[in-house]
Amino acid sequence: LETHGVVVARVAMPPLPALAAAQADFFQRHGMGLGGSYGPRRHQALMEQMQRTLEPAERAENARNVLFFRGAERTLRTLPSVVAVGVLEPAPFTSAATSAMQNPNWVSTRRSGGTRDALVPCIVGRASAQAFEVLGVRLQAGRTFTTSDVAEEFTLQETVQFPPARAGTVLTALSGSAIINQVLARRLWPTESAIGKRFYDRGSAARVVVGVVPHFHQSGYNMTVMPAAYYPFTGLRGATSFLVRLSPKASTERVATEAQRTLGELAPGLVRAEVQSMEGVTAASLTNLRLALVLLSVFSIVGSVVAGL
Repeated sequence: LETHGVVVARVAMPPLPALAAAQADFFQRHGMGLGGSYGPRRHQALMEQMQRTLEPAERAENARNVLFFRGAERTLRTLPSVVAVGVLEPAPFTSAATSAMQNPNWVSTRRSGGTRDALVPCIVGRASAQAFEVLGVRLQAGRTFTTSDVAEEFTLQETVQFPPARAGTVLTALSGSAIINQVLARRLWPTESAIGKRFYDRGSAARVVVGVVPHFHQSGYNMTVMPAAYYPFTGLRGATSFLVRLSPKASTERVATEAQRTLGELAPGLVRAEVQSMEGVTAASLTNLRLALVLLSVFSIVGSVVAGL
C-alpha cells in the first residue's frame, strides 16, 4: 500500500430524528409483541407492520445520506493539493478493518452456501471507483466499478432493506458487482479466471466478479491476509471512510485539518468526522502489534522461569 501522502477521513451521520422518533413510538406501542410475548405469527406480523411504518422515514434517511456523501466527496476533491478521492470501507489498519477480520462474512460459489467446507470466511466491504488507485493498488484483472454498477447496487440494497412481496424470488433475480482480492479468487476458483464468475454472500443475491486486486494487509493486530470482497459504494449507510491522495509536496497535517473543518461545515452539529494521515493510522496499528509481541515474549520468559523453579 502507498500510504505516504494519503489522508483517511472517517465520516458518520447520526440517525434521522424523524426515524428515531418513529422507532421509539412503535416500540412503545408494540414493545411487548416484539419482545416475544406473542407467538411467532404475531411476532412476524408486528415486524412486517414495523417495516411498513418506518419505511418512509428510512427512505428519507437514505436520501439524506446519499446527498451528504456525494457532497462530501465533491468537497474533498476541491481542497488544495488533493489529487484523488476514493471510498474504502473498511479502510486498512483502522479499527473497522480489525473488526471485519474478527467477524468475517461467509461466501460461497453456491447460493445455498453448501457444506461448511464450501464456505470461505471473507472481509466484505464497500469501495468507490477510485478507492484502490488512491492507495496505489492496481487491478490485476478486470475493471473498476462503473456508474451502472453503483445504480445496480443501489437497487439491490433498497430491495433488501424494503423487501417487496415474494422478496426471495426478487432477490434471486438480482445480482451485484464485486471486486475481490487475489486470495479470494484463488480460494473460489484456484485454476480459473475469476472475472465474470458468480459467488454468494450469505446465500443472498449473486455477486459477479468484475475486478481482482492484489492482496494487502488490513490490520496491525493480525498480519494474516484474508479473502476480501468489495461491493460498490452507494452512500446509503450513515458511515464510511474517505481516502484522499495528496500531491507530493503537500502537508498531510494541513490538509487533514482543512478536511476536518470542511466536512463539519457540510452538516453543522450533525456530522462526526475523524481525519488522520494514513501513515499515522498504520503506525498506530503496528505499534499495538509490536506491544502485543513484546508482552507475549515477556509472558513466555516468565513462564519459562517459573517452570524451572
